[in-house]
Amino acid sequence: MNKNLTTTNQNAKLALNKSKSLLNLTNSLLAKQESNQLVKDDWMERLWKWADKNRIPDPDTEKGRWFDDKHETWDKGIPREKVRLLNLLDLNLSSAIWNGIIIKELPIEITYLRHIKAFSIHNQNLLSKLPDKISNLKNLERLNLASCESLVLTEEQKAWICELKNNGCIVYADDDLLSRGIHK
Repeated sequence: MNKNLTTTNQNAKLALNKSKSLLNLTNSLLAKQESNQLVKDDWMERLWKWADKNRIPDPDTEKGRWFDDKHETWDKGIPREKVRLLNLLDLNLSSAIWNGIIIKELPIEITYLRHIKAFSIHNQNLLSKLPDKISNLKNLERLNLASCESLVLTEEQKAWICELKNNGCIVYADDDLLSRGIHK
């Protein structure tokens, strides 16, 4: 009976050690996942800083509300709230809406908005290039790059636009956009 009690105690200690070990592993994995989520969400913070620096409004504020009769939409600018940003379908960064704000560059973080259906950056004459990974935006149904006179695309970006067109995306662009010199 003493022997059975000793074995039971040893088994209990072994089970307790295994439980502690599993708990530590679980806590470690959860901490790593939380850390990865923070890194994943980091791109939003960078996008919001870029938007603030370039005075791009939050469409949820009255200043950011502008109705586009042609596309019957209110979404103008970049939402500063995570859920709204992640559900954004129409990204409009055109200058005429915000009293001539001029965008010289787009942040790479724009390419994380892979679910957007419409992207407009027309009338940005000082915009000379798009982010390298802009081709991540494969779900576009409407792309407006018209009147971006300084914009020069890479070969990959030109192929991306052709692929979008082949998939039924409506692309508004200057007639010479695809034939302009190559950006390196």
